[in-house]
Amino acid sequence: MRFVLEQAEIIKTPIARAFAARCQGLLADDGAYQDHFHTALHWHRQGASRPFELARTQLCFGERLRRSKRRRDARVQLQEAWKTFTRLGAHPWATRAAAELGATGITVSTDTPHLLDLLTPQELQVAMAVASGASNRQVAGNLFLSQKTVEFHLSRIYRKLGLHSRAELTQLLQDRERA
Repeated sequence: MRFVLEQAEIIKTPIARAFAARCQGLLADDGAYQDHFHTALHWHRQGASRPFELARTQLCFGERLRRSKRRRDARVQLQEAWKTFTRLGAHPWATRAAAELGATGITVSTDTPHLLDLLTPQELQVAMAVASGASNRQVAGNLFLSQKTVEFHLSRIYRKLGLHSRAELTQLLQDRERA
Protein backbone atom coordinates (compact mmCIF):
# COMPACT_ATOMS: atom_id res chain seq x y z
CA MET A 1 0.00 0.00 0.00
CA ARG A 2 2.85 2.35 0.80
CA PHE A 3 4.10 2.01 -2.79
CA VAL A 4 0.72 3.07 -4.20
CA LEU A 5 0.60 6.12 -1.92
CA GLU A 6 4.16 7.10 -2.78
CA GLN A 7 3.47 6.80 -6.50
CA ALA A 8 0.32 8.92 -6.18
CA GLU A 9 2.36 11.63 -4.47
CA ILE A 10 5.04 11.48 -7.15
CA ILE A 11 2.61 11.52 -10.07
CA LYS A 12 0.30 14.08 -8.42
CA THR A 13 -2.56 13.59 -10.89
CA PRO A 14 -6.14 13.44 -9.64
CA ILE A 15 -6.64 9.94 -11.06
CA ALA A 16 -3.53 8.59 -9.31
CA ARG A 17 -4.73 10.11 -6.05
CA ALA A 18 -8.22 8.65 -6.65
CA PHE A 19 -6.73 5.18 -7.17
CA ALA A 20 -4.66 5.48 -4.00
CA ALA A 21 -7.64 6.64 -1.94
CA ARG A 22 -9.79 3.81 -3.36
CA CYS A 23 -7.12 1.30 -2.33
CA GLN A 24 -7.00 2.82 1.14
CA GLY A 25 -10.79 2.55 1.35
CA LEU A 26 -10.69 -1.10 0.42
CA LEU A 27 -8.08 -1.86 3.07
CA ALA A 28 -9.24 0.44 5.88
CA ASP A 29 -10.98 -0.55 9.09
CA ASP A 30 -14.76 -0.29 9.27
CA GLY A 31 -14.52 3.08 10.97
CA ALA A 32 -12.20 4.73 8.44
CA TYR A 33 -13.08 3.45 4.96
CA GLN A 34 -15.74 6.09 4.24
CA ASP A 35 -13.32 9.01 4.43
CA HIS A 36 -10.99 7.31 1.96
CA PHE A 37 -13.80 6.64 -0.51
CA HIS A 38 -15.08 10.21 -0.22
CA THR A 39 -11.55 11.39 -0.94
CA ALA A 40 -11.37 9.08 -3.96
CA LEU A 41 -14.68 10.43 -5.28
CA HIS A 42 -13.39 13.97 -4.78
CA TRP A 43 -10.27 13.23 -6.83
CA HIS A 44 -12.33 11.58 -9.57
CA ARG A 45 -14.33 14.80 -9.92
CA GLN A 46 -11.13 16.88 -10.09
CA GLY A 47 -9.50 14.93 -12.89
CA ALA A 48 -10.25 14.14 -16.50
CA SER A 49 -13.47 12.24 -17.01
CA ARG A 50 -12.87 8.53 -16.53
CA PRO A 51 -16.36 7.18 -15.99
CA PHE A 52 -15.28 3.53 -15.75
CA GLU A 53 -12.83 4.24 -12.95
CA LEU A 54 -15.34 6.42 -11.13
CA ALA A 55 -17.87 3.59 -11.37
CA ARG A 56 -15.31 1.13 -10.00
CA THR A 57 -14.79 3.38 -7.00
CA GLN A 58 -18.55 3.71 -6.52
CA LEU A 59 -18.94 -0.06 -6.74
CA CYS A 60 -16.21 -0.69 -4.16
CA PHE A 61 -17.67 1.97 -1.87
CA GLY A 62 -21.15 0.52 -2.25
CA GLU A 63 -19.87 -2.95 -1.44
CA ARG A 64 -18.22 -1.72 1.74
CA LEU A 65 -21.31 0.22 2.77
CA ARG A 66 -23.55 -2.80 2.20
CA ARG A 67 -21.26 -5.05 4.22
CA SER A 68 -21.42 -2.45 7.00
CA LYS A 69 -25.23 -2.82 6.94
CA ARG A 70 -25.76 0.65 5.43
CA ARG A 71 -27.98 -0.55 2.60
CA ARG A 72 -29.60 2.81 1.83
CA ASP A 73 -26.24 4.55 1.43
CA ALA A 74 -24.90 1.58 -0.53
CA ARG A 75 -27.77 1.80 -3.03
CA VAL A 76 -26.80 5.33 -4.05
CA GLN A 77 -23.25 4.30 -4.95
CA LEU A 78 -24.24 0.98 -6.49
CA GLN A 79 -26.99 2.44 -8.68
CA GLU A 80 -24.62 5.06 -10.08
CA ALA A 81 -21.99 2.38 -10.74
CA TRP A 82 -24.56 0.10 -12.42
CA LYS A 83 -25.81 2.93 -14.65
CA THR A 84 -22.30 3.83 -15.75
CA PHE A 85 -21.22 0.24 -16.40
CA THR A 86 -24.43 -0.37 -18.35
CA ARG A 87 -23.98 2.82 -20.39
CA LEU A 88 -20.38 1.87 -21.18
CA GLY A 89 -21.32 -1.69 -22.14
CA ALA A 90 -19.16 -3.13 -19.35
CA HIS A 91 -21.53 -6.05 -18.84
CA PRO A 92 -19.50 -8.12 -16.33
CA TRP A 93 -19.12 -5.04 -14.13
CA ALA A 94 -22.81 -4.14 -14.54
CA THR A 95 -23.71 -7.69 -13.49
CA ARG A 96 -21.53 -7.38 -10.40
CA ALA A 97 -23.16 -4.07 -9.49
CA ALA A 98 -26.62 -5.57 -10.12
CA ALA A 99 -25.81 -8.46 -7.76
CA GLU A 100 -24.74 -6.02 -5.05
CA LEU A 101 -27.91 -4.00 -5.61
CA GLY A 102 -29.90 -7.21 -5.28
CA ALA A 103 -28.30 -7.78 -1.89
CA THR A 104 -29.61 -4.35 -0.82
CA GLY A 105 -33.15 -5.20 -1.94
CA ILE A 106 -33.08 -3.44 -5.33
CA THR A 107 -33.62 -5.58 -8.40
CA VAL A 108 -32.24 -4.51 -11.75
CA SER A 109 -32.09 -6.60 -14.87
CA THR A 110 -28.70 -8.03 -15.68
CA ASP A 111 -30.06 -8.71 -19.16
CA THR A 112 -30.44 -5.00 -19.95
CA PRO A 113 -28.85 -4.75 -23.37
CA HIS A 114 -28.65 -0.98 -23.34
CA LEU A 115 -28.97 1.94 -20.96
CA LEU A 116 -31.82 3.38 -23.05
CA ASP A 117 -33.99 0.57 -21.71
CA LEU A 118 -34.16 2.55 -18.45
CA LEU A 119 -36.31 5.19 -20.15
CA THR A 120 -40.08 5.23 -20.17
CA PRO A 121 -41.73 5.04 -23.61
CA GLN A 122 -42.48 8.79 -23.50
CA GLU A 123 -38.90 9.61 -22.50
CA LEU A 124 -37.60 7.44 -25.32
CA GLN A 125 -39.82 9.28 -27.82
CA VAL A 126 -38.51 12.62 -26.58
CA ALA A 127 -34.91 11.37 -26.66
CA MET A 128 -35.26 10.12 -30.23
CA ALA A 129 -36.86 13.37 -31.37
CA VAL A 130 -34.13 15.46 -29.72
CA ALA A 131 -31.40 13.24 -31.18
CA SER A 132 -32.86 13.77 -34.65
CA GLY A 133 -32.07 17.46 -34.25
CA ALA A 134 -35.48 18.82 -33.26
CA SER A 135 -35.71 21.77 -30.89
CA ASN A 136 -37.74 21.51 -27.68
CA ARG A 137 -40.50 23.51 -29.36
CA GLN A 138 -40.54 21.16 -32.35
CA VAL A 139 -40.56 18.06 -30.13
CA ALA A 140 -43.45 19.51 -28.13
CA GLY A 141 -45.44 20.17 -31.29
CA ASN A 142 -44.74 16.78 -32.85
CA LEU A 143 -45.57 14.82 -29.68
CA PHE A 144 -48.50 17.03 -28.60
CA LEU A 145 -46.77 18.00 -25.35
CA SER A 146 -46.01 21.33 -23.74
CA GLN A 147 -42.49 22.69 -23.95
CA LYS A 148 -42.23 22.41 -20.15
CA THR A 149 -43.08 18.70 -20.35
CA VAL A 150 -40.36 18.18 -22.95
CA GLU A 151 -37.88 20.01 -20.71
CA PHE A 152 -38.97 17.86 -17.75
CA HIS A 153 -38.49 14.66 -19.75
CA LEU A 154 -35.10 15.83 -20.99
CA SER A 155 -33.88 16.54 -17.46
CA ARG A 156 -35.02 13.06 -16.35
CA ILE A 157 -33.38 11.47 -19.39
CA TYR A 158 -30.08 13.22 -18.70
CA ARG A 159 -30.19 12.23 -15.02
CA LYS A 160 -31.10 8.59 -15.70
CA LEU A 161 -28.47 8.16 -18.39
CA GLY A 162 -25.75 10.26 -16.77
CA LEU A 163 -25.61 12.64 -19.71
CA HIS A 164 -25.01 16.38 -19.86
CA SER A 165 -25.91 17.46 -23.37
CA ARG A 166 -27.95 16.84 -26.49
CA ALA A 167 -24.75 15.81 -28.26
CA GLU A 168 -24.12 13.03 -25.72
CA LEU A 169 -27.73 11.85 -26.09
CA THR A 170 -27.40 11.83 -29.87
CA GLN A 171 -24.16 9.86 -29.64
CA LEU A 172 -25.75 7.29 -27.31
CA LEU A 173 -28.66 6.75 -29.70
CA GLN A 174 -26.32 6.47 -32.69
CA ASP A 175 -24.19 3.91 -30.83
CA ARG A 176 -27.29 1.84 -30.10
CA GLU A 177 -28.29 1.87 -33.78
CA ARG A 178 -24.84 0.63 -34.77
CA ALA A 179 -24.92 -2.21 -32.23
